[in-house]
Amino acid sequence: MFVFEIEAPKEVDALFTAGSLASTPDKCTNCQSEDVELEGTKAKGYTFVKVVCKKCGFKAQLGQYKEGGVFWKKFQNYEQDDQGNA
Repeated sequence: MFVFEIEAPKEVDALFTAGSLASTPDKCTNCQSEDVELEGTKAKGYTFVKVVCKKCGFKAQLGQYKEGGVFWKKFQNYEQDDQGNA
């Protein structure tokens, strides 16, 4: 389980963010393990946030809508590049 603290100038903005964070996956859909960890990386000016299953290595990445807001993609087995990044 993840715990987040949200600060925003308006309550509605805080609730909007809370709604996205509330859907953070806490169980791998591939192997059903609850041993998942929140990770982040930066590359080429972009920030990537994902939940990684420590048992099977599958990852659920955070996506962004063009109009604002975020959503979680399904767990997938991402292949690594030469530097070990998925």
